[in-house]
Amino acid sequence: MSVIFAIKDEGKIILVADKRGSGKDGRLITDDMKKVAAVNSQLAFASAGNAVFGTLVEMDVAKLAEKEILTTDDLARIIRDAHQKIQDIGVLNKLKMSSSFYFLIAGKDQNGSACLISGGNPKGKLDMSEVPMALYPPDGADLKQCCEIFAKNYKFHHEDFVERTVREISAISPYVSPTGDQWVYDIAAGKGTLKSF
Repeated sequence: MSVIFAIKDEGKIILVADKRGSGKDGRLITDDMKKVAAVNSQLAFASAGNAVFGTLVEMDVAKLAEKEILTTDDLARIIRDAHQKIQDIGVLNKLKMSSSFYFLIAGKDQNGSACLISGGNPKGKLDMSEVPMALYPPDGADLKQCCEIFAKNYKFHHEDFVERTVREISAISPYVSPTGDQWVYDIAAGKGTLKSF
């Protein structure tokens, strides 16, 4: 599993993921996997864990005719439906794959407010809630150590804390690339931009 994190900062929400894709056996597949998906100018999500989940959510969103008006509430519903679909068909059990996944949703909610939602299904049951920040560490990495890396870089290297955090976590985990994507939602403008680093 990769590292994904997000924070509701002064006037913006920052959503980040590294780019490494690994097989279920841990072998490197690619260092150019997109894990941050901009749904529209005011909504994005990142996912880690089983890639089937993120792909299914992206496919469900792609089928929609009015993607430009989707909100965090809508995407949360789509994720609930995708999770139920995975549970109903039991595809992951048939493939003997872990069904654990984690996600972050950032952008505008149905009331027009900035919103950051963190969720996942670590024990098979989907759970999500609005949060001020969240970090999901990669497999085998200590959550406390990853949070300390994040906090140190946020406090002392704020201008490039995203890049530093991903790079430093990649040094302690073979499942994280030193490169990534970040989506920054400007709360006042109501628009986000996606860029790679």
